This record gives sequence, C-alpha cells and structure tokens, in this order.
Amino acid sequence: MKKARNISNLVPDLKKALSKATEHVARDVTIDLIDVGPYWTGQFSKAWEINVGGQDVQAVMSDASLSLERSKSPKPKLVFVPPAKGLEGYTIGNLMEYRLAAMDLAPPYPPTKRDLAINLTAKRDWFTDYMHGSRVVGTIKVATNKAMKEAGF
Repeated sequence: MKKARNISNLVPDLKKALSKATEHVARDVTIDLIDVGPYWTGQFSKAWEINVGGQDVQAVMSDASLSLERSKSPKPKLVFVPPAKGLEGYTIGNLMEYRLAAMDLAPPYPPTKRDLAINLTAKRDWFTDYMHGSRVVGTIKVATNKAMKEAGF
C-alpha cells in the first residue's frame, strides 16, 4: 500500500516529477531521432544536442570527411541531457550544417554524393513523419509515465 503523500509537499513534489519527466522525454525523443534518422558516416547521428530551455542548437559542425564509406559502428544510444533547475524544458537540435537537408526540411544545394547516401539510410520525410506521428506521442507518454511513477505519482 502506498504511503499517503503530505499535501503541503504536493506542488513541490509534482514540479520535481515534471522536471524529471521532461528530462526523460528529451532523452528518449533524441534516441528516437537517432534511430529513425539517417546514418551513413555516423556524424549526423552523433551530432544531436539537448539544451536547457529555449536555447537554440546552432549548426556549427561540418562533415569534414565527405567519405562515402559507411560507418560500421552502431548508432549511439546514450545521450547527455543537461540538468534543468525547474520546468524550463529542453530544446533538441542537430549541430551539423547540413541538418535541414538531412531532415528533409530543405533541399540540398547542390546535391552531393553524401546527400544521396543519407537518403539510403532513412525514409524520405523521416523527421516530419516522426514529429507528426504516433511514435513521438508514445515516446512522450512512456517517458512521462515512467518519471511520474518513479516520483510516486
């Protein structure tokens, strides 16, 4: 049987649980993006970043190796989520300069062999499909429920 929660701690406990839930959601959504996104050299998959609050993720990395050689290492499954102080949330983005083209949000200018390789490893419109599909909703629900259960709610 669950111990009764002290009503005077309800709001602080709930805020703490929701903060942890947003951390879980940021981590799990980022892992999903790595999973469904393109993976050729591995650079794009490794370039996801999570920032606290509304701080934009800047496109500051270029793929110095325009290698067409496919990476043999597995997609990363561990992501760093910086601790938040409250309920400011997180911003998820990719550091690669070609991120919009890799996410099918902008055409590649000019198309390169790398762009063709990227399209071989992810379904067309993968990012939009993920963000508007049921998988992201399911990920958010599971991560939130897990964090709330851990907090005793």
